[in-house]
Amino acid sequence: MMMRTKKKLLLFIKQFLNSLKTKTHIFRFSLVDKSARYKNYVEAVNFVAESMIGNECINVTKPEIMLELFADRSNFKLYLGDTGLFSHTNNEKC
Repeated sequence: MMMRTKKKLLLFIKQFLNSLKTKTHIFRFSLVDKSARYKNYVEAVNFVAESMIGNECINVTKPEIMLELFADRSNFKLYLGDTGLFSHTNNEKC
């Protein structure tokens, strides 16, 4: 992984965990960087999902066979996959 990609990944994970501490629990790419968009952080999102730090739930426009054909990858939810990590992040603010 290149240094630039590592930096994006760390910024993404930090902001993702910080968004869990807010009342709405909503993550926005614009909080990482004002010009940040999904297409700039695809690798970071994929890494979080593949490493099972978070579970990616992708929007599917038609619930039919071959869901991947109807997947809208830019519209997704990301759930924290490790409850131990979640409890640790909540204890930090105490």
